[in-house]
Amino acid sequence: MPINRAYPLDVLMPALKEYVETRERVVIMGHSYGDIDSLGSAIGIYRIAKTLGKKAQIVINDVTSSIRPMLERFQDNPDYEEDMFISGSKAQEIVNDQTLL
Repeated sequence: MPINRAYPLDVLMPALKEYVETRERVVIMGHSYGDIDSLGSAIGIYRIAKTLGKKAQIVINDVTSSIRPMLERFQDNPDYEEDMFISGSKAQEIVNDQTLL
């Protein structure tokens, strides 16, 4: 849902929370060719899901030069799971009817 006057944050956030809470896993996808904004948004949703106790993963197929430096900050970081980032083919294997995509 795009944020606009018809959907203020006090309406959107409880809805997002409910979507996350009713699923076992969250798989987050950004643009086909991810940029730093897409990665930042995906990490924000990842943190929301983790805070709500859900398994969460971000799909990234092509690591471009624009996102590589930020991506490296999360890889091998003990504060984040080793499988935080997955490929599209891995996502296809794990997505089921209990996944929020």
